[in-house]
Amino acid sequence: MSRRLDERSGPWVAEHLTADSMVVVPTGAIEHHGPHLPLATDRIMAEAVAAAAVERAAAAGVDAWLLPSLAYTKSDEHAWAAGTMWLSAETFHATLVDLGRSIAATPARRVVFLNGHGGNVAPLGVALRELRRRFGLQTFLTGIRVPPATATRAATSSAWASTAGTARPRSCCTCGPIWSTCRLRNAPCPSTCSTPR
Repeated sequence: MSRRLDERSGPWVAEHLTADSMVVVPTGAIEHHGPHLPLATDRIMAEAVAAAAVERAAAAGVDAWLLPSLAYTKSDEHAWAAGTMWLSAETFHATLVDLGRSIAATPARRVVFLNGHGGNVAPLGVALRELRRRFGLQTFLTGIRVPPATATRAATSSAWASTAGTARPRSCCTCGPIWSTCRLRNAPCPSTCSTPR
């Protein structure tokens, strides 16, 4: 059975969700990730990790459900790069509050935001407090943890080496070898990617 809440009907949600149900919302970004990764890297990774977490939680007896990812988020630190799509802090906050209001209209009372983009951490923290205060939701924030370079250097050197000769952006932690390897292990390489799988 699919654990995607958006694939269920409204009456089904009203009948089957309870106060113990957990709704998981992946948050990512549409932003620059170097010459070899897609703009949606943060969203793709957050969505894949969230889907796997929901499946594992459900297998362990938790009534966990996945909502669609939030892709347009707080990425103005990458506004210098073509293709970056971002919301202002105010718009992102309002979006999160509106989403919380919508979740609060269901029987579910537990919401987990699984974040894949560093620029979302602070705004999510503020918004989650607001969801608790205004709607009585139990809110949780977790994210993707990328291991330190020393732990994975050998495993990631080929991903970075394959981009040799391409212009690298100014200091960018979201397109380096570790992030690249995490991304490439997670999902198929898109046709625009120059990095072999």
